[in-house]
Parts: sequence; C-alpha cells; structure tokens
Amino acid sequence: MCPKMLHQIDIGHHGKRQNGFTLVELLAIIVILGIISSIAIVQIDNVIETSKKQAFVANAYTLKNAAQFYLKEPELDGSARFVQQLSYKNLHDLGFIDEIKDPFTKNNLDPLKNDSYVTIEDGKVTAVCLFGDTFNLCSEIQDDQVIANTPVSFSTLTIADLQPN
Repeated sequence: MCPKMLHQIDIGHHGKRQNGFTLVELLAIIVILGIISSIAIVQIDNVIETSKKQAFVANAYTLKNAAQFYLKEPELDGSARFVQQLSYKNLHDLGFIDEIKDPFTKNNLDPLKNDSYVTIEDGKVTAVCLFGDTFNLCSEIQDDQVIANTPVSFSTLTIADLQPN
C-alpha cells in the first residue's frame, strides 16, 4: 500500500478507540429489560394464581378421601353407611382429616366455623361443597348463572368451578 492510502485509512480514527456504550444504547437496553421483566412478572403471577386454584381443588379431593376412609371404617355401625352428607367438622372431630389450609389466605379453615361437606350416594362420595375464606367450590353454573350452595360433582370438578365468596 502506498503511504497516501494509509493516511486515508487512519483519518477516521485519529488514534482514539471507542469503548463502552452510549447513553442512548444503555437506555434502550434498560427499556428492553424492563419490558421483558414485566412480561415475566405477569406470567409468574398467572402461574401462582393457577397453583392456588389447583391446591384448593386438591383440598376438595382431600375431603373426599377422608370421607371414603370414614365410610370404609370397620367400626362403623351399619346406619352410618347410609349418611347423605359428611361435614368437614365431623371428619375432623373423628380424626379423618386435619385442618384444611386455604391456599389463597394461608389460613387454616376452622372446622367449627366452616360448613364444608361432601355428599354421599349409595355409599360413594359424589360431590363437595368446600368453603374457603375467599373462594368456594359450592356453586353450579347453569345458563351463565351461578347457583350458590350447590355441591360440585367430583366427576366434573375443575378449577373452573371455583367461585368467589
């Protein structure tokens, strides 16, 4: 290369090196990170809320299992097998279930104050009414209307059955 061409190549640099980012580039990165983190927070909140709903439904199944153990208890007299409802209080008092923890409030549901129960047909636990502090599984939806105090069948029980109190 001729010396004249070398001089032309070096003119743009003037012996300085560019290090780091400009203020605009840093601000752009901060904005992008903010957007990504806000999306992540919303997604995490949705996952947490869904987990709480699933835990509430799991509590209903715990109530069902306790009732099934009660019905299989060999020490029961024959008339106890013909009950139509078993309350959370009775199952707790007889030692078949511990206090249920409401996943939304993290409070234990007091068996003395809570009217939750399961229904029994032909010796099988079929439906549940579980009342939490803020939500319940004791409502049926028919024609887009909520019918309160209606036990939810275990055959169709999902988190969609949760209703606010």
